Amino acid sequence: MPEVGVVLLLRKFGSKVYGQQVVGRGLRRVRVKGVDPTEPQICAVVDHPKLEHQWLWDIFNAKKRTGVLIDDKFDETEDLPPPPPKQELDKPGLVIDVPPVDPSVMDDGEFDVGDIPPPPKPLENWKEAMAKLLTVEAGYAATFKDQVYSALLHHVRAKFLSGSSLGLAERADVDFAWKMRRQVKAKVGAIPGLIAGIIEYAD
Repeated sequence: MPEVGVVLLLRKFGSKVYGQQVVGRGLRRVRVKGVDPTEPQICAVVDHPKLEHQWLWDIFNAKKRTGVLIDDKFDETEDLPPPPPKQELDKPGLVIDVPPVDPSVMDDGEFDVGDIPPPPKPLENWKEAMAKLLTVEAGYAATFKDQVYSALLHHVRAKFLSGSSLGLAERADVDFAWKMRRQVKAKVGAIPGLIAGIIEYAD
């Protein structure tokens, strides 16, 4: 984006938000070569009273100059507030000097993490495996996993697969269900008595 120091308004704003955006674009600091980052800067916005933008200048608390002619010069420093006082360190004795970096000891940014094991193969029967794990964690024998699996599958279909079976569901829904499986397990396992209720009372 080009650096902006002057904003020329040529029409009336119908939107207050848009008016603020236009003027705000000019309030970004000019950062070009030769301009000190700490140097105070002024954005000049050229407006006309017939456009009735007083509400805009009230928002920005802007200083206005009226009766400006085309040959008038603009003094950028006349309306600037006095610079803030220089900050002094409260406890200079606590300042720690950071030693310069020795280029001879710098590496090339690469490091060896060793052999990274490949990620485990995705489980195709992840809902059944989750049901078995939840059943055992609830203190029941793994033989009860079918009841938990059925309830869990019903929940996944309703919650993530728009009521469809796994084979008829949209691929995006299946991918989302796969990503949410850990959260489903954590939430189901965190409800006291839920697994026991599924096993004891079935449907």
